[in-house]
Amino acid sequence: MAGARSPLEGGPYPGGVTEAAVRPDWVSLGGSLEATCRSVWYRGPHSDVVLDTPGGRLLLQVPGRPGLRPGEPVGWSLRRLWPLAEEPVSPAPGHPA
Repeated sequence: MAGARSPLEGGPYPGGVTEAAVRPDWVSLGGSLEATCRSVWYRGPHSDVVLDTPGGRLLLQVPGRPGLRPGEPVGWSLRRLWPLAEEPVSPAPGHPA
């Protein structure tokens, strides 16, 4: 998955998970979470935006030009995340590793 792997505030979650994968399309500008814009790349139909958050660096994609500049404070929101296990998970019986 593309995106950032960052410590989760409020963790650990069930199973000791304290990190998660976040896809760029699971993050939106605007919201109560705080970050600083690190960089913006205009890609035509969308822009890639890199945010520095208290939990680590995060990549998101927004339609068009977001009107952000590096160094600006920005609010963001997270719609979804994929918790990552701290210990490797054993495959189910009968399934190859």
